[in-house]
Amino acid sequence: MSTRLSLKYFDAWLHVAVNSSLIASIKVPLTCATACSGLHCTTEAVPMEKANAWYEATLERVKTAYTTAARLEASCSTARIKRFPEGIARVPSVVGEMYKRLVVMKILPPSSTPAMEELDRSLTRDVVEWLKESHGDHLETILAAVDSSWLKGPFRHCALCLVALTAPKLCSKCLRRAYCSRRCQRMDWAQAGQQLSQGHKHWCGLAYGEEDIEWEVIPIAGKGLGVVAKKAIARFSRILVEGVLFEPVAALADLMPRHGSLLDKFLLNCMDSGGNPGVSLRLCRANHACDANASHVFDATYGVKVLYAERDIAPGDEICISYTMFDDVLQDKRPDDILRTKWNIVCDPVSCPCVNPQVLASLVTCRCLYATIERLIEQKRWSQALAALRKIQAQPAVHHVMTTWTLCNDEAMVLACLNRHEEASACMAKALKLCKAIYHPASPTAIEWQERADRAAARCKRP
Repeated sequence: MSTRLSLKYFDAWLHVAVNSSLIASIKVPLTCATACSGLHCTTEAVPMEKANAWYEATLERVKTAYTTAARLEASCSTARIKRFPEGIARVPSVVGEMYKRLVVMKILPPSSTPAMEELDRSLTRDVVEWLKESHGDHLETILAAVDSSWLKGPFRHCALCLVALTAPKLCSKCLRRAYCSRRCQRMDWAQAGQQLSQGHKHWCGLAYGEEDIEWEVIPIAGKGLGVVAKKAIARFSRILVEGVLFEPVAALADLMPRHGSLLDKFLLNCMDSGGNPGVSLRLCRANHACDANASHVFDATYGVKVLYAERDIAPGDEICISYTMFDDVLQDKRPDDILRTKWNIVCDPVSCPCVNPQVLASLVTCRCLYATIERLIEQKRWSQALAALRKIQAQPAVHHVMTTWTLCNDEAMVLACLNRHEEASACMAKALKLCKAIYHPASPTAIEWQERADRAAARCKRP
């Protein structure tokens, strides 16, 4: 359930928290209202018109009471602000009490349901957001007065539906991946390649970053939302592993363009995913930088996008990707002016690397050298090809992981043709390490490179 939807419940339930005697006076089931918000109940709902009328009337009373209480609190000194926050601090326990009473009234089934748990967590998160927005000046005083440790976090997001959580369910194996419910956990565990599912049973225990632990999505000045590192991230590390949507669906509603259709949002945010356009909801929050510190690949084995670090990333650094890869040293792939026409991004004409004369000169040198290397390999002029490879590796423009990977493979092949098998095996081992740092170890790509490395190592043992 989204925070936006749960806010209306927060307005109504806040009144219940402050005046808990109202719990017993509720006569109309919440079934219709909860169904509207995406929470499901198996009991029969009352007529929608009656439920809506009750809710609207209750909401008006709640708003009046809330406005009065807020005005009174604002006029109080900080030493007298306890009474109103005490009601807020009771929201979680009130939710539980409400659930018990609804079961007794046969409005909700007696069996355990995640609906109330999800509502509880969403309401708790909303309390925090409301306190920050409305009472930021003395938030710490309020928290100290009511001793509400649950208001302080830390907060997580469901790995599948991305709802904000204060009491997440963690994967029992890795204790890192967070969920809002068992339903989301089950979907994310097994259904690889299905509707944003990571297929966590394949990735659980492997090294990669999780939201709210290694990185977070927060507002970036002048850019909207962006991805920012919370911890130091080493070069070649996986930052995130995320499922992909291959068609415009409602999950894209919060993406840009703000007032565009779902198809518009899909087309603006999609990336190549195994030859098909696809959208990953967290990866698409990464902003563009011509000198990006991260890149991404599609691992077709389990249908996921993998974001990885191109260089070491410090805590607090924004994690950016290049939308155009202008600095690909092996070929020039950047269409003219696509940054401005598609994403309305205008590079700084002075400081941006894409206009730096030294960077551009290095790129031209690398591309010319690589074309020469390909020709020398075709002509089986191995010594000259090796010399050109060493020269291109010394260029400052060579820093992309995939470029390093390709050059390692070429160098290993050339060294093997020169019967320098130990050096060739070392190059292949380096390429394999890069491959396994990014792709899943069981992927066809990793298996193929493992076989190549094994063959290279075997040649070293021959007399």
